Parts: sequence; C-alpha cells; structure tokens
Amino acid sequence: MASDLGKLFLSAKQAYERGNYDYAVELFRQILTLNPDHADARRALRVCEEKKYEVLGYPGKFTTMPLTAKTETQIKLQKAPDKIVEICESHLAKDPRNVRVRVFLAQALRDKACLEGAAAELEMAMKLQPDNVEILRTLGEIYPVQGKIKEARAVITRAIQLAPQDRLLNKALNDLEATATMSKGYNTDGDYRDAMKDKNQAEKLEQAQHLHKEAGQVEDEASALDAQIAAATGDRDKVKFLKRKGELFEA
Repeated sequence: MASDLGKLFLSAKQAYERGNYDYAVELFRQILTLNPDHADARRALRVCEEKKYEVLGYPGKFTTMPLTAKTETQIKLQKAPDKIVEICESHLAKDPRNVRVRVFLAQALRDKACLEGAAAELEMAMKLQPDNVEILRTLGEIYPVQGKIKEARAVITRAIQLAPQDRLLNKALNDLEATATMSKGYNTDGDYRDAMKDKNQAEKLEQAQHLHKEAGQVEDEASALDAQIAAATGDRDKVKFLKRKGELFEA
C-alpha cells in the first residue's frame, strides 16, 4: 500500500507542477481517502486548492459566509468523525482558506487518532491565524501525545496569554507540566529526592502507585492540586504539587 501511495503522490506532484490543479487535487484526495493521516498529502492538497483559486479568483464573503453556515449546521448534526471529515473536505475544496472549517477537520482527525494529519491541518491554519486560541488549544492536546512537550508548552502558553481567564487552558498547562515532571523521573533540581526522604511522602507515593481511583475522585483531586499549584510561592513547592499530579495521572 505504501508503494501505491508513493506512486499516487508522485503523479499528483507532477500534475501540480504542470499546473493541472484539478487533477492534482483529485489525486491528493485519493491518497487521503486511503490514509487520512498522510500529512504530506494534506499539506500538498491545501497548496493545490489555494493555487487553483489564485488562478480562478478566490470566492468572496457573500459566497463563503452562507457556505460556512451550511457546513457548520451539517457538522453539528454529525457524531461520526469520518462523516465530519468528509463534510469539511467538501467545504475546503470550495473555500480552502476557511480556518474555522480547518479546525473542525483537525478535531475530527484527532478523534480518528490521525494525529499527524490533524497537526498538519492546524499548523497550516495557524499560519493564517497565528493567534487563534482554538488552534493553539487543539495543538496543545495533540502535541503531548506525539511526544512534543516543548511545542505543546509553547502553544498552550501562548493560548493562555490570549485567554488568561480560560480555566481549561490553565489546567492543560498544569497537566502538561505534571506529566513532564513524571517523565523526568522527578529529578527537577533534586526536589523528588528530597521529598522521598520524608517517610510520609514515600507512603503517599506507594499508595498512589497501587490505588485505583474513580474518575470523579481523580477530577476532584486534580482540581485541588491545580489550586495548590496556582498558590505555590516558590519553584520547589510548585514542582512538588506537579509531581503529585503526575502521580495521580499515573495511578
């Protein structure tokens, strides 16, 4: 299958280079039908669609606004990610610069576990709207799963700067830091080693590693830890609470 996709991609690229944008679009969409997570094909498809309208003339707001409203209504009526992807692709074929629809598409791809494709769509959309909080938020959800902790921290931090009162964004940053603290083996400035010298702390860690927690209890404890993280007066205390939150997630 990989070799077939490679041949299709080459044919699509050649069609693009010849200026045959309609055929290139058709081929790139065929690739994405077979593999929705093909990030290179996604990027190439959007380039082709935009190039096509650079030649034909981009549709005006009187065309795109009602089209967007219709698309959003269709999306709200759907629950299946595959169907949402189909609706979004159909829209973007006529309105490729529509950031709102690109976000819907990326979120549907994320729900299908097509993280490479979702990230590619969002990164392209972010070039059009670099301060779009929903783009930054969704990338902040995807990057950690891809192991891109630094990138996740950057987009979530930027989103918080744009929407400082958004509690979910602040929680997402705390979650990310807690997970990052766990992945480092608690070696941040020796805080973990120091904490483990305390017998009570060691007992709490042992309990956290073996105790199965109900979802509601986890949420309550995570919220309490978020409050402690926010109130921490120094890095040592903050790392301690982040570590505890990491233990909570691991348990």
